[in-house]
Amino acid sequence: MNKNTVKLSLSVLTAAAVLVAPLQLSADGGVKSLSSITAQADTYTVNSFAELKSALEQKSTSDTIVLGADIKATANVSVTTNRAAVIEGNDYKLDMGAYMLNFTQGGMYYIKDLDISSTGSYGAFRSDVFANLTFDNITFTGKQLAYIPKGAINFDNTNTLETNSTLEIAKVNSLSFSAGSVFNATTKADAFLMAQANPQVTVDQNATVNITSAKKAFNLTGATGKFQTATGSSLTTDTVDVALYINGSPTFGANSNTELSQQATGTLGLIYASTGLNVEKDANFVLNGSVKSTQLIRTAKAAINFNDVSNVYLKSNNTKGNIFSLGSGSLVTFDAPQTLTLGKKTTDDIYTATNLRASLAGSGTNLSVQSFAGNNSIVSYDFKTMGSFKLTK
Repeated sequence: MNKNTVKLSLSVLTAAAVLVAPLQLSADGGVKSLSSITAQADTYTVNSFAELKSALEQKSTSDTIVLGADIKATANVSVTTNRAAVIEGNDYKLDMGAYMLNFTQGGMYYIKDLDISSTGSYGAFRSDVFANLTFDNITFTGKQLAYIPKGAINFDNTNTLETNSTLEIAKVNSLSFSAGSVFNATTKADAFLMAQANPQVTVDQNATVNITSAKKAFNLTGATGKFQTATGSSLTTDTVDVALYINGSPTFGANSNTELSQQATGTLGLIYASTGLNVEKDANFVLNGSVKSTQLIRTAKAAINFNDVSNVYLKSNNTKGNIFSLGSGSLVTFDAPQTLTLGKKTTDDIYTATNLRASLAGSGTNLSVQSFAGNNSIVSYDFKTMGSFKLTK
């Protein structure tokens, strides 16, 4: 793209508003939607940090701010009004250094076509109240992209991020990847930390998310979490710690692709889900543990459902590792699989479940169950001693 100054019309801001409209802004103890913010939008072209700072701090309408040059921050920016704005990067660079854009009253910001760098310990973007940020076609390198623990972040179109510190990419409460978007990230820490109550992650239809992390990919420690991948989405992670930690029950959608791998030094499971998980019809679901993984899926007393899936492949590369580590009374259900392989025969014994019930539901002659004894009978298994698990349709 040529680096030309672009005048953006109100329709650009409207498009941004539509994208994030389901989320609401809180200010002064109340809740209001984007429609209650002044509809009149002005366009400002900024060529220096002083101009950018002025445009953000001194304007209170729904503005479009267009970068006309690379900009390097020399101070913090404090936005003290709850407002909406589009920041059009025009493919220029924004070097925040150790400084930040601090949205003290929250707001709604659509940030696009921008190369961002930061060395700050509280991210390039910060808010201690609810704020809503959408990143569209950005690249980021640095310690932390955003610190908005009560807020929401949406990634639209294509975004590439790399962090180089012990800080997560973002501390946030609501996270979404728009339909058809592509997200690539590498981090030395958790990718996303979500510690407030009711955290939620959505990977929308046909979105592609690729994360490599030296710790966790999605760390939803807050109570009552929600995690959903939609139809046609693709989620791939390579982590040392768990790929997904959630106090809740994630759902991996119909026709979705999920491939979670653990790096060689990883010792924990790939998924901790306190109340079970669901894999929907025709999904591809692959968990590949490391040589040190103690288990792949861990949960308390809960239901784990594989609902007429296309393929499930769970492998612990630790000879003493578990596929499932589940609480007493848990139920694993395989609904209408065509082929079901439950590990390899290691002894002549048929293992008996000690803390797990397994229900295998199917019809016709397409359901084939191979037991450890080598026959096709439906038996009880000790899922804690299986080395591999494969389910294909």
